[in-house]
Amino acid sequence: MRILITGAFGQIGTAVSRKLETQFDVIRTGRNIPGRQKGHLLDVRDKILVQNIIDVVAPDLIINLAALTNVDDCELNPDLAKEINIAGVQHLCDAFSGKIIHLSTDYVFNGVNGPYSEESTVAPINVYGNKTCVRTYSAQ
Repeated sequence: MRILITGAFGQIGTAVSRKLETQFDVIRTGRNIPGRQKGHLLDVRDKILVQNIIDVVAPDLIINLAALTNVDDCELNPDLAKEINIAGVQHLCDAFSGKIIHLSTDYVFNGVNGPYSEESTVAPINVYGNKTCVRTYSAQ
């Protein structure tokens, strides 16, 4: 199985990549590739680049870890947060007809009635939570 991981050089992406590459053909992508690491440059904001990498790699599965996750940066740059956290996900969905695993955040909840499950009602209280909210993706 060939797995394409976006955001593969972040903290979670690095751990997921290391775990999966022992059993699967893992293709790592990121906006920046740290020195001596192997991977493909991919900015999910670029719809054409997303399509091209998917066409070339031909993955069986995509794990999307690409995101603007710094809450303060999202508050200061809501348009950038939308481009990466919403449009980027849409580009992946438009370019790939297979399964995509997308990790989210607990910031889609307001912190009042935890612990939360996937069925819990979302109520983001900041730009980061709003821009990563599944309801927001489906509304776009």
